[in-house]
Amino acid sequence: MLDLATGRGIDEVVDWIARWDGPGAVAAVDGPLVVANATGSRLAEKEVASRYGRLGISAYPSNTGRPAQGAVALRRRLEDAGWEYDDGSASARDADARTMIECYPYTTLVGAPELGFDAMKPRYKRLAPLLATADRRPHRAAEFRMVLDAVAGLADADPPLDVSTHPRAAALVADGPRSWSGSTSTSRTCSTA
Repeated sequence: MLDLATGRGIDEVVDWIARWDGPGAVAAVDGPLVVANATGSRLAEKEVASRYGRLGISAYPSNTGRPAQGAVALRRRLEDAGWEYDDGSASARDADARTMIECYPYTTLVGAPELGFDAMKPRYKRLAPLLATADRRPHRAAEFRMVLDAVAGLADADPPLDVSTHPRAAALVADGPRSWSGSTSTSRTCSTA
C-alpha cells in the first residue's frame, strides 16, 4: 500500500489523486462516473442487482434527476487534467494513459474468494435499522472489522496486498474501525502498487 488518506470534497480528492498522477495510473472510483439517463437506473446498476441481488447487493440508482453527482464532477475534473474514462468496453487502452474506472466494493468483496464473503455481504457501510440504536454503531464496527481482517489476510495472496506496508493502514488494521468513526460524507482513498 502506497498511501491512505481522508479527503472531503472534490478538490481534496483531486489533489490526492494528483499525487499519484503518472503514466499508466488508474483511479478506481466507487461512484457513478457517467450518468446520462434522466430517470431510473443505469444498465451497470441493473446488472449488479441481477447478479448479486441474492446476496443483498445492489447499487443506488443513478440518473440526472438525482442531486448526488459527486463522481460525475470528479470525472469531469480528471478529464480536464488529461485522464480518460474507461467503461471496459474497449479492447485495449494505451499503457501510459491515466485512466479512471468505476468500481463496486461490495461486488469485489463477495466476488474475490480470497476474502471469504462469497455467501454473505458484510454490512459495514450503513447502520442496521432493525437493531437497537445503541447497538447499531458497534455492529457496523464489527462488520468493518471482518472486512479489515479479510483484507489484511491478503498479504500472503497471489498477488499479495500487504496493507501493513503503510503506517496508517497498519494502524487501522491493528486498532480497528475506531479511528475511522465520524462523518459518513468523508471520502476514503487509498493507492496500491
